[in-house]
Order: sequence, then structure tokens, then C-alpha cells
Amino acid sequence: MMLTDPQLQLLTAAIDGELSPAEARRLRRLLDASPEARDTLARLKADAERLRTLPRIAPPADLAARVMTRIAAVTPAPQAEPSAILFATTARRLPVWVPAAVAASLLVGIASASFFLFRDTGGAGSTARTPPLDTVVPPNDWSRSLPDPDSLPSAPPPRPHVGSGSVVKGELPVPPGVEPRPWQLAPEPRAVQPDLVAFPPITAPSFDQVKVRVPFLRSVGDFARAESRQELADELARDPAYRIDVFTRDPARAVEVFQTAAKAAGVTVHADAATLDRVKKRQVNAVIVYTEALTEAEVAAVFGRLAAADAKISPRVFDSLHAIPVTRTDERSLVETLGRDPGLYKRADLGAGAKADPSKPLSDGTAQHIVDRVGGAGAASPGAEKPAVLLAWAPPALRTAPSASAELKQFFAKRGDRKPGVVPVVIVIRPGNG
Repeated sequence: MMLTDPQLQLLTAAIDGELSPAEARRLRRLLDASPEARDTLARLKADAERLRTLPRIAPPADLAARVMTRIAAVTPAPQAEPSAILFATTARRLPVWVPAAVAASLLVGIASASFFLFRDTGGAGSTARTPPLDTVVPPNDWSRSLPDPDSLPSAPPPRPHVGSGSVVKGELPVPPGVEPRPWQLAPEPRAVQPDLVAFPPITAPSFDQVKVRVPFLRSVGDFARAESRQELADELARDPAYRIDVFTRDPARAVEVFQTAAKAAGVTVHADAATLDRVKKRQVNAVIVYTEALTEAEVAAVFGRLAAADAKISPRVFDSLHAIPVTRTDERSLVETLGRDPGLYKRADLGAGAKADPSKPLSDGTAQHIVDRVGGAGAASPGAEKPAVLLAWAPPALRTAPSASAELKQFFAKRGDRKPGVVPVVIVIRPGNG
């Protein structure tokens, strides 16, 4: 950083031995914090030492005459005023050597003042001034030019020197052959105590493994393969109810292809007549198919049939499939569309006429329920009807009133009790992004 004028004056006062106790403390703080100040002090001390050791040269004998001749050559003769006639008359009476003597005395006085200004100023009355510069101090030992704190009435205790990136511990550097002074012994740095008195900070827990659930997304054409159908079945087994979005380029054509594929998979779709009419007129752009009569594997089989039917159409009608667990918003929209709560999270009926025995714990039937779910026991038999209903989904203003849909009433009449092992699904056939 650039030194300011007050800081430069403080450094020059240290060279001249004119520091007060307060200024000495300010200088020590400045030298602790500023490498540039230490370099400047070293240069000033070196210049003072060179000036002090300059040889004394006697002036030439004709110096006074040359000075007076030079003055007379460059100074014009003054015009005498009437009031100065008496002074000029008196001056002419003085001897010729008087001006030369005055000039010589001035020259000698200036030289003497300069000499005594830079020579040693130590003495009995200089206890509050800087020690005499009687020894050549290395540039990096700036501390020897400071006053002795023991001789100052209010000198602070010695402090460790903290430089840029280093801490000086123990004894400060002293030139060879020079006896160190007591104030040059710096104490060890004081241990830093925390200012905050509180409960220790809580360390953040470390996570070795974080499980992230990625939404299920596949192309409809992928379900022609058995592994893709198994992946969909595994995904549907993770939650009690699912919403499946099937994106299409042509909703009207997609509804026809889906009905054909569902019929081939053994699903009876009760399609609302008003909805089909509006889909053909391009008034409804999204429909839902709700069913709770299929197992996870049977739902995957329906999309396997859909992939096979779509492969025969050029260009393909369906694009991708996205499966996510049903949200509360989906549940409210489904209740508005059906006119009643289908009970997406309702427990399945364990069997016709089966009732829970209050004298037995609930865990008694858990093992058998797992076996039935894996083996397909309790699910609808292959010959049983698997009903589903198709209604308008968007825009909501064009949905058929539940009480006005004969197909919806037929669906609820054949719905029956929910069988074990099935998964309620809300299939939304809607336009894609492209």
C-alpha cells in the first residue's frame, strides 16, 4: 500500500529522534502491519548514516567573493527612494568587507546547522527520544530504532510480531556482535479463545446412499417385449393405485385402438356414448379409462396388446407411457367424473362372505394374502368379466354428468367387490407434446 503523509512524517521523526511515547507505539503498530513502512525506515536510516559519515571539506578561500560577485551579476541595482537617501548615505560609510563577512557567516551557519541536525543527539536529557543511531542496523532490523518501552512511562507490553503469512516467536533477529535488548524478546502468541459461548455446532449427517425414485417412462412400442411389461408390473406393485398417462398424436384414433386392444385382453370397456361422439368431433382431447378389476400383470398385458395393435398402423398413433402413483388431485378429479368415490385405497374383499374374526389377530391372514397375491388366487377368474369405464377427462366442461351416463351405471352394476391382487388404475389418453 502507499504510505500516507502522516505515516512518512512518523518515520522521519523516528530517524530524527523526535518520537513521543504515543508516537513510538503508533510507529510500532505501523511497522508490524506494513512491509513498505519497514523498507522505507531502513532506507531513511541508511541515508542518514551515509550523510553522517560524509567527509568534512573546507570551503575555498574565495567562496565569499564568488558569492558576492554572482549576487551582483544577477541582481539589478535598486532605485533609491527619497526616504532611503539617508540609509544609502550611511551604508556608503561602511567598510567594503562587511557584506562579504555577512554572507560568509550565513554560509557557515547553514552548514553548521545541517551538520548538527544529522549527528548524534544523545545525552542525559533525551530519555524520551529515539536511541542514537551509533550502530549500522540491517534493513530488516527496524525494531532497534524504536524507543525502549522500559524507559517510557506508559509503554505497552511487548507483542509478537505478526507479518504477512508468518508469526515471529521467541527472540527477534539481532545483528551479530550486538547485545539484544530486553524489549526485543517477543512472548509466545496468546491462545485464541472462542468468543461464542453456546452449544457446540451440530455436524451435518453424512449420507452413504440416497434412494431416488424415478418416474416410470417408456415408449408404448417397448411393451411388445416381455421385459418391459414385467417392469411395468413391478412398478404398479409399489403403490396401491396408479395414474397412467398415455400420450398420442390422434386422440380420436387412439380411443378406437385402445378399445380394440382392451377387448383382446379380456377387458370390457363401457364407453360413454356422449364422450365417443365428442371425441370424433374433436371437442374432447383427453379421456380416462378407469378399472379396478386387473392385476399388475393384466394391466401390463393390455399395453402389450396396445403395442402390437399400434405397430400395424403407419404412422404410429401412440407415443410414450408415464406411470405415477395417484395424487390427491387425481382422486378429486376422479370423484367428480364418476359422481362417487370409488375408494382407490379401499381394502380388497378377502372372499365372499368372509368376515374378520375379532378373536384372531390381523396377522393371521397376512401370509395367505401374500400367497394369494403372488399366485393370483382370489383374483378374477379368466372367464369373469373385467369391467372398465371410458369417460371424458378434459376439458372438464364437456364431461358427461354421472347421472346421465347409462354406460357409467352399467359399470357400477358390474363392478362388484374389489378382488385381492388387483390394482386400481386411472388411464388417461391425451395428446402428446408433438
